Amino acid sequence: MKMPLHTPIKEEIIEQIKKVIEARNDCELTLRESFGTTYWLMDKEGTNEFRTSSLGTYRVTISRVCFKNRRRGTMTSIVGILIDYCQREGISEILIQSVETPEMMAFCLKNGFVPSEWNIPTEDVLLGDYILKI
Repeated sequence: MKMPLHTPIKEEIIEQIKKVIEARNDCELTLRESFGTTYWLMDKEGTNEFRTSSLGTYRVTISRVCFKNRRRGTMTSIVGILIDYCQREGISEILIQSVETPEMMAFCLKNGFVPSEWNIPTEDVLLGDYILKI
């Protein structure tokens, strides 16, 4: 069975994510789309950003996360939205790409993401991608 690789994330999911970020960071985000499957939410100041993309029914990737206000449950809410979406759509995994900080690594591990076999160990973080199987 072939998987269509050009499958966009549903508009209402991106809108839910946008509302969570705006509410928790007191900001107004602009949506930029590229290639029909990548969505970049960003405020004018560049202090709040979130980028996600889809690879058909195989994976949703989170490739950029930057919030002015941290530790307010923003990523927990976003991951919850994406898990529900993936379960409904038959998408098999969520990948958080290029984890570089101890805080994001701790978030990933706490929420069931596992490091890719290709991650690179450093003194305080296992650099690389973290995957959650759905």
